[in-house]
Amino acid sequence: MTSTLPPPVQHKLEQVLAQWRHWQGDKQLPGAPHIIERLQGGLSNYSVIAEAAGHRYVLRIDGANPGANGLNRQAEWRALQSAHKSGIGPQPRYFNPEIGAMVCDYLPPDEDQSLTASCLAELLVKIHALPALHFRLDPLDRMRRYERQLAGAPSSAAERLLALAPAVHKLVASAPPVANVCHHDLNRANLLRSNGKLYALDWEYCAMGDPWFDLAVIIDDRQSSTAEANSLLCAYLGRTATAPELSCLHRQLSVVRYLELLWYASGQSGDRGQVDIDAKIVRLQRGLELNPGNY
Repeated sequence: MTSTLPPPVQHKLEQVLAQWRHWQGDKQLPGAPHIIERLQGGLSNYSVIAEAAGHRYVLRIDGANPGANGLNRQAEWRALQSAHKSGIGPQPRYFNPEIGAMVCDYLPPDEDQSLTASCLAELLVKIHALPALHFRLDPLDRMRRYERQLAGAPSSAAERLLALAPAVHKLVASAPPVANVCHHDLNRANLLRSNGKLYALDWEYCAMGDPWFDLAVIIDDRQSSTAEANSLLCAYLGRTATAPELSCLHRQLSVVRYLELLWYASGQSGDRGQVDIDAKIVRLQRGLELNPGNY
């Protein structure tokens, strides 16, 4: 089951399992957990499900240096603790930054995974109200990391994408100085209904940032219509969005789309990189030209 893991990752996984007595919880586990399944879909991490006394856990091992991708594991751990207390994240159980390991509760998915504007808005409000972190997302720094990779491997798509860099950089520079705790990766894969509640998973990109970024990720990932986007905004704000607020969302939609394209084009997505990058570039160009309020 885990025989396909690289030997260093397998060794770290065994270390985490051997530390089971130090996993946090209401009660100490009666015995060592055993692995029952490897989770697929991780690109820079390796994750498995382990079980002990009928309780399941997700064990994650870093496969790449988090710092190289601008991640902060200590900030993620603190955010997870706060998110769990607020009822919007799985309970964190174990953290060992020296070997790049983290353990959280496994949340069994409900059969019904439909999401409404009101439940998404409620989740966003709770995320943005979490206690502040000593770590902030710098979108421009993240863009430049990916841009340097693309510049070293030129292609037609990369050239078209990098030609849009000045316009997107200008948008980032014009953003007002706001900072709340943000998840920064609220795509469908990281939203889960479990036992009738909506949770946010995978908090590794969590940092202080612009709340409109989280709204933009949800709207773009779900390819929301203008009416659907406005419904989410109204539920989140408790009223109709103002023109300046629509401008903030419009700005972050372009930032989110550009970062996603850089991620795909630089090869960060692995197998998930098989997308129509040209079509996404056209969509980004169109978005840069649209007036706020159109998505």
